[in-house]
Amino acid sequence: HIQNCLNEIAFLMQKILEDHQKQDYEPMQLASHDLKSVAGAAGMMKMHALANNIEHACMEKQHASLPELLKQLKPTLQTEKADLKVD
Repeated sequence: HIQNCLNEIAFLMQKILEDHQKQDYEPMQLASHDLKSVAGAAGMMKMHALANNIEHACMEKQHASLPELLKQLKPTLQTEKADLKVD
C-alpha cells in the first residue's frame, strides 16, 4: 500500500512541478489536491499540509509564494519516507 502511495506521490509531485513551469495553475491546483489526499491516506501529514498550502496558493492566486513551497516537496518527501522507514 505504501509503495503504491509513494509512486502516486512521485507522479503528482512531477506533475505539479511541470504545471508550475508552464504557469498552468488550474491543473496544478488539482494535482496538489490529489497529492494532499494520497499523502493523507499514507499517513504523511507533513506532505499533506504542504500540498494543502500549494493548493490554497493556487486557489488564492498567490503564485509568488509557490517557488518556496515547491522547494519543500522533495525534502518533505525524504523526511516522510525516513519517518515511515521506507526507501
